[in-house]
Amino acid sequence: MMNLKTRMGLTYSLFIAIVLLALTIIINKSVYNMFSNLVKNNIEKNSAQIAQTMSGFYNEKLNQFDTAAIESIGMNFAHNGYLTTVFDKDNNIVWDARSCDVQDCNMIINSIADRMNEYKTDTDLIKKSYPLQSLQKTIGKVEIETYGTLFYSEAEAKFISSLNHFFIIAGIIFILLCIVISILLAAQIVKPIRQASKAARQIAGGNLEVRVNADNKTAELKELSASINAMAAELSQSEKRQKRLISDISHELRTPLTCLQGNLEAMIDGIWEASQDRLNNCYEEVKRLTKLIEDLNVLTDFEWEKISLNKTNFDISKLLAAAIDIFTPSANEKKIEIVNNCQSIIISADYDRLKQVFVNLISNAVKYTDSGSIEISAIQIKEPDGNMACEISVADTGKGISPDDMRHIFERFYRCDKSRNRNSGGEGLGLSIAAAIVKAHKGKITASHRDNGGSIFKVIIPMEKQ
Repeated sequence: MMNLKTRMGLTYSLFIAIVLLALTIIINKSVYNMFSNLVKNNIEKNSAQIAQTMSGFYNEKLNQFDTAAIESIGMNFAHNGYLTTVFDKDNNIVWDARSCDVQDCNMIINSIADRMNEYKTDTDLIKKSYPLQSLQKTIGKVEIETYGTLFYSEAEAKFISSLNHFFIIAGIIFILLCIVISILLAAQIVKPIRQASKAARQIAGGNLEVRVNADNKTAELKELSASINAMAAELSQSEKRQKRLISDISHELRTPLTCLQGNLEAMIDGIWEASQDRLNNCYEEVKRLTKLIEDLNVLTDFEWEKISLNKTNFDISKLLAAAIDIFTPSANEKKIEIVNNCQSIIISADYDRLKQVFVNLISNAVKYTDSGSIEISAIQIKEPDGNMACEISVADTGKGISPDDMRHIFERFYRCDKSRNRNSGGEGLGLSIAAAIVKAHKGKITASHRDNGGSIFKVIIPMEKQ
């Protein structure tokens, strides 16, 4: 299988070679056309100049042409590809290049023909007549025979040949240069990809501390490196959270199991009497273990989407009022006021599951608020996508949550105040379960600080279109 570096190098080289070849052909064709037009103009100009030169060999006194001079200059013109025939005013031939030296003229014509065939020019011998004048009167004419409308002299043919060689050599040099540049460019692009691939393999092998150099000027490659680094960092954090989760589960199981083991061993050995109080303590620890396992099962079922919601239409204000009634006595004992600002909004949701969410949120608010009030509200909002939703908020005036804890409060067994939660019997699963239930409703749950102190939890439940 061809690697990326080779594929990119070949692709770039082929593309640039095609572009250069096309440019070379276009430039060569343009130069050839321009040069051909120049040659045609020169032929026409030279022909007119030949007629003027021949007119200069007319002797007015003798009323005749200087044949010797015409022959001398005529053979010179012939060697340059112009075969001339001079006529007097009575249309009698004064001098004819072909009659003068047929062999030499044929050799010249054949030489020109060979040059033109070399450049694939489709031309033939043509003859054109020009008048000869002296003192503004016609003294005869000259017929000039050339090889078509276009022919190259030896110097012009050498120029065209040199130009073609130049284009060929320049094209080869540019193609080789482009191949080298393409290879270097491909290597520069592939290098960070290889680094990212190597890092990904190391991460897959368990080395979560590896990082890729994200200092790259290519935006996509920089984003790739940053993504690899972000993935490694997230996996590293996940591993730490997993270890902490196992540690927390072990601790939560160890405490009631140790208590049970100690009480039962003491009663079995006869150290303690199997009294009602001791048996009740053992029973409470068993219940605590059972609830912990049930909560973990609930979270697992939600994560694997094994729980189906029993949705019904109900008024959210009535659900919240029922949840508030549960904690009103506890709030009164702490002299905390629970303010109910809930609007009457009909939603479609699982009543029991959703009640579990707000029982948990209100319980935490009462637990961690020593003075002030707890405000619970429910309003109807319009989400960015244009759909309507119900937003329920539980705001307290407690001590609040630190920024570091705020990012993890919906994780399993996470405690902002571990010692306090354990003493109060919490396992750190309540908010995780609440988040799972809200997610199952395709909603959102968030936590933030209040400006005047305390925390505010917001739950957004989408409302089904009527």
